Amino acid sequence: MRFIVHLLLLLLVVFTTCCAANQSRKTDIQALAEKRLGKGVTIINNSSKTFALAYLSKDRTVSYLVVKLDDNKIVEEGQTNGSVEWSADLEIKVTSKPGMVKLHPSPEDTIRKISLAKYINQM
Repeated sequence: MRFIVHLLLLLLVVFTTCCAANQSRKTDIQALAEKRLGKGVTIINNSSKTFALAYLSKDRTVSYLVVKLDDNKIVEEGQTNGSVEWSADLEIKVTSKPGMVKLHPSPEDTIRKISLAKYINQM
């Protein structure tokens, strides 16, 4: 019986520590994003939780940055007059509204995909 109580206490301590570390990381990313982009940022992690996409819409412009979560470094940053979103686990899609209408437009004119795979094994 004593063993079970000790085991439960150990699990409680481990769980609490993990949750506190996770909350601290989220707060660090929030502070970094707000410092660069301003108050009211939206932060979305990729599915493998290796990167966070932070963006802020203001005056028809979307400012964004991508943070590598293991070291809290900004790996991509930019602005668009459209939108930014995750298109895959290691890829963001930046969409711009067209300025002048072209006779034969292509998706590359308004959609740019940025791969984050190059940042995975960087030292």
